[in-house]
Amino acid sequence: MKIVDLKSGVPIYSGGPKRAQLSAEKLSKPVLIESANGPITVNGKPYRGSVEIHNQFGTLLAINVLRMDEYLYGVVPSEISKSWSNEALKAQAVAARTFVFHHIGRGGKQVYDVDGTTSFQVYKGMVVESDRTNRAVDATSGEIITYNYQPIVSYFHSTCGGKTSSGRDVFSGSDSAYLASVRCPYCAPSPHYEWTVRLGLDEIRRYVRKSYPSLGRIRGITFRKTEGRVVSVIIRHAGGTLSISGNKFRLQFPDKMIRSTYFTASRASGGLVLKGHGWGHGVGMCQWGAKGLSDSGKSYKDILRYYYRNTGIINMSKMPSHEKRVANRD
Repeated sequence: MKIVDLKSGVPIYSGGPKRAQLSAEKLSKPVLIESANGPITVNGKPYRGSVEIHNQFGTLLAINVLRMDEYLYGVVPSEISKSWSNEALKAQAVAARTFVFHHIGRGGKQVYDVDGTTSFQVYKGMVVESDRTNRAVDATSGEIITYNYQPIVSYFHSTCGGKTSSGRDVFSGSDSAYLASVRCPYCAPSPHYEWTVRLGLDEIRRYVRKSYPSLGRIRGITFRKTEGRVVSVIIRHAGGTLSISGNKFRLQFPDKMIRSTYFTASRASGGLVLKGHGWGHGVGMCQWGAKGLSDSGKSYKDILRYYYRNTGIINMSKMPSHEKRVANRD
């Protein structure tokens, strides 16, 4: 194992395997930890590649630096079931590769490209790897989805509930032709295809106030929709009016409460009853739909072209290799 001062390149330690315990109080400069012939274990979990440790305002930040496909080994089984058919796994591998490829160098002031959470896509390192998902990554190595010869923002989600959402209705700046709404009858077997939740007005206020502390007692809520999906929510309250996007409203609540923006609302005593379809933002590839298409005999390229309209698939393997820097906050 080798530990190197990241800025000067001077080795701090070089020798046999070692257990290093780092603390924010003692680490003043970022270090790089490399292993010659095995994974590096961080907080009990094994990772490929190398690991950078940064002290950011008194908090340690671990960044996994690794090759693209090694990164995808830890993404694909974190995002979908490893038991799904091969073509669905390959479609997920290409979508995930394209998504992270698009974000290379776009981290701004961050010292990493993407983090390992649903803010980008879930990455759990070697602990979740399987032979089936690794083979799907290898079989599509270098392949990305393009539109006008540029890598697309390949959004994906669990279940669309019957039709996907247009990108412009969910994400600001996502008015791209390839993110158009498409009919999707293939995700009906998903356990998240339909859902119902009852919310009291005081409960809604409690969750929304975490991001909007000035929210007063709620007097009324209006849901504005496009193609059946809520695109904006207007809350009239004692302190005035609050207007937020439908997706932002959904994300104020615990994960399985308001699962999508594809819902209808009806009044109930002291609150609302929401009856909805799907789970996730609804843009791009529906993962359960990809499973349905794969089970019906469609190839991974058929699946990707179905959800990302007018796109092409190219192989970047002849270009210089890219490394991913993944922030691990475990």
